[in-house]
Amino acid sequence: MPWEPTEDFLKNGYQDVIALVERWQQQHGADQHACGMMLRTMGLSYLEHYGEGGDHSSTHPFPNHAGSNHPQA
Repeated sequence: MPWEPTEDFLKNGYQDVIALVERWQQQHGADQHACGMMLRTMGLSYLEHYGEGGDHSSTHPFPNHAGSNHPQA
């Protein structure tokens, strides 16, 4: 039988993520959108790493940010 998340796991995990986002906002001045995109990218990367697949053709969700890898034409 596969593992099922408990209410405690979900509640504590959610609180951990909120605390992480608040820290990003305080330390880096990130806005809600940037934090959401970071969480999305991290989640997709984690799933890809552990074999869940998915389309991850960009390195991160900020195409105009310094350090972006633009697609080659």
